[in-house]
Amino acid sequence: MHSHIRGEKLENIKRNGKAGFEVDRSLEFLPSYFFDPTDASLADTLYISVVMKGMCEIIEDTKEKH
Repeated sequence: MHSHIRGEKLENIKRNGKAGFEVDRSLEFLPSYFFDPTDASLADTLYISVVMKGMCEIIEDTKEKH
C-alpha cells in the first residue's frame, strides 16, 4: 500500500499495526419489481467482496519495497 510520508494512516500503523482492507465490485442492480412489483424497499445490489484483516508494517528499505 502506498502512502504519503505522514498522516493519520501512518500514525495508526506505527501505534498498532492492525489493518483491514475491503474491496468490492457491483455485479448487478436488482430492481424492486424483481422481487415484488409493489414494494420499492426490496431493491438491492448483487455484489462480490473480499475482506482482509492482518498486520501492517512500514518498510523503509527501497530494495525491500520492490
